[in-house]
Amino acid sequence: MKPNNYLLTSITAIVSTVVAQPLMAATTVDGYLASPSKELLEKAIRYCSQKDEAALRQLMESGLVIFLKANVEVEIMETKIFSGLVKIRPRGSTLELWVPIEAIKQ
Repeated sequence: MKPNNYLLTSITAIVSTVVAQPLMAATTVDGYLASPSKELLEKAIRYCSQKDEAALRQLMESGLVIFLKANVEVEIMETKIFSGLVKIRPRGSTLELWVPIEAIKQ
């Protein structure tokens, strides 16, 4: 096997393994922030760490950032390990939300 063919075969095998992985089921943990927008969730988390309650309240009142309820069954759609965020989808819903990785348990 030529070196280029070996490399191509290896990459194809790795990509097939990663892409073919099934979604993982999990449940939510009460009290964490969630948003359909990763950027808005990061902003809300920043407001919390800055203890800027007025700014966080404004985001919450817009409905674009919410608090999660406990024990909702979700599918994990995407994981951003370095940012500590995951995208989830409640079972039976098409809505996808970004949450901190600590907001789910498997």
